[in-house]
Amino acid sequence: MSPIFVVAIYFLAWRQCRRMGQAIAETAAWIVGYLATYVLLVVLHFGHPGLVSLSPESFSFVFAVIGGFITMKLSHWLWRRRGGHLEPAKHPFAAKHWVRAARAMLLGGKPRPPRPGSAAAAPRAATTTTTSTRQPSRPRQTNRWVRVARAMLDTESSRGRTRR
Repeated sequence: MSPIFVVAIYFLAWRQCRRMGQAIAETAAWIVGYLATYVLLVVLHFGHPGLVSLSPESFSFVFAVIGGFITMKLSHWLWRRRGGHLEPAKHPFAAKHWVRAARAMLLGGKPRPPRPGSAAAAPRAATTTTTSTRQPSRPRQTNRWVRVARAMLDTESSRGRTRR
């Protein structure tokens, strides 16, 4: 098994889950499955010489590779069952801080030009300013523990919810 093959298995695992840690775990599962299947083939070769051939011309290595892929798929299935695919991905490009920093260095600190068709690129009409200080009506957010305590102490609304 060449290291290039393991790197290809890693990229295949990363393409499947898009998580670096899970891709490493799936690659390790593939290696363990490959080695376990290969050991089984060696035991069958020496235990029953006519059953399995480990000669370079035979295709017995295909069974070891398939065993690796089966354990890799099992690892991926367990990861999805645990809910790993529901966690947000931690991609290095997600925050794009380094992209913004590189753009600022290249543009010399100038802001990025607006895209054509966006609201920033459209010419603005003269607007009138209003001096109204009225806030939009929205319910006031309170601490959730305060809301829970108020709901527990509110006897009028809790009478219909009591257990009998």
